[in-house]
Amino acid sequence: MRLLYFAQSTATYGETFIGLSLANQLRETGAKAHFACPPSAHALVEQHGYTHTTLEESMGPDVRRHVDALVRDWRPDAIVLADYFAYWSNLEKRFRTDPWFIEDYGVPVLPIDIWELEHSSFRIDVCGGAGQDVDKHILEMPAHLRPVPLAHVDGDLGHGFPYRIIEPEQRVSEATRASIRAEFGLRDSDRLVMIPVSQWQQPPKGKHGMVSDMVHRLASGVPRLLTHYLRQLPPQTHFLVVGEPLPGFDQLPAERTHVLPRVSYERYHAVLTSSDAVLSLNMGAPTVIRSLLMDVPVVMVTNRFNTQAEETTQAADRPVGGLSPVVRAWLAEHGPIEPFRQWPKGAYHFQEPLLRDNGYAEAIVQVELLDENGLIGTLEKLLYDANEHGRHAERRARYLDAVRALPPTREVVDRALRTTRAARG
Repeated sequence: MRLLYFAQSTATYGETFIGLSLANQLRETGAKAHFACPPSAHALVEQHGYTHTTLEESMGPDVRRHVDALVRDWRPDAIVLADYFAYWSNLEKRFRTDPWFIEDYGVPVLPIDIWELEHSSFRIDVCGGAGQDVDKHILEMPAHLRPVPLAHVDGDLGHGFPYRIIEPEQRVSEATRASIRAEFGLRDSDRLVMIPVSQWQQPPKGKHGMVSDMVHRLASGVPRLLTHYLRQLPPQTHFLVVGEPLPGFDQLPAERTHVLPRVSYERYHAVLTSSDAVLSLNMGAPTVIRSLLMDVPVVMVTNRFNTQAEETTQAADRPVGGLSPVVRAWLAEHGPIEPFRQWPKGAYHFQEPLLRDNGYAEAIVQVELLDENGLIGTLEKLLYDANEHGRHAERRARYLDAVRALPPTREVVDRALRTTRAARG
């Protein structure tokens, strides 16, 4: 089986990682893969041993001619979109062309549907902005590949075919883990919190017209508030920032803060499995998914409150047991703010159907940004309280049992292909 993958995201490697993970699983069954991707993805694709064809924004609408030649030369048995949203948005906006010309080639098209769009509102809420409508063409596609962890394992699947996004990765050996922790100066009693950062989480400076003012305020202000929280953790807590440090992170204890701006896939895996917890602000981040599969606890920071009006600020005060003076001062400087599950952009309401009755949401530890005492207390107990750590480990284990019970990925893809071919007649 020859599969042509479109991995068009330029802002993050997450979608490319998801496509590569599928290709890696299918390669073990004899399937071949080729990637159509931007230059920013070349190194990652090559690292996994795949050939690629470059699709650059400068091609504009002429991109179809390049894809025509690629399909003619490579002769795929099917096309995989990694993922649907990234393919559609990039082809339509960056290449200024109708993305669905790929259906003219007469081969099945399988979209990887990260967000379970079929059950969504098809509108992504953006903090302080008008929101973004999502193309509904996926409703005309008979089979959607849905990666797990993240998508539902069961329930009303509709056109969805859940599959393991990646086979559970092996943790590094105890010797390697000890070596990495020693590299950062950790003692046996110390704890290491990994904080992954993606480039897209910091909007370009001087380009306020591209995103809302609120997104810029959140991008700048949230890390400063988190820094205030993290400084209150026990003094044996270390912080590992993977990616470019966020605003305010220079106020974390210098002797206990370690920064890795760029790391290889293997190095990332090693430091992730050597961490005691991951602190994230992006519900669908690949690091969160990989952490769960490697049984590393995840603390997810979200915000469910809209503080645009005084009464909603008061409403936020009660559920968190009273906003602290620091949080009130922070809101006065950086507010108002709106709900988000994908900091700093939003997507709180958009992701609601995806997370409802989903074991994924129960396997991670969710905390509220504005709940100072709750966030600090939750993270501290997870790191230092054996009973609390064990309770959350049991939740992860139950979820991972359901993930492992999914059929082999090749079997899932074959069923999705048969469904697509049958629908095409």
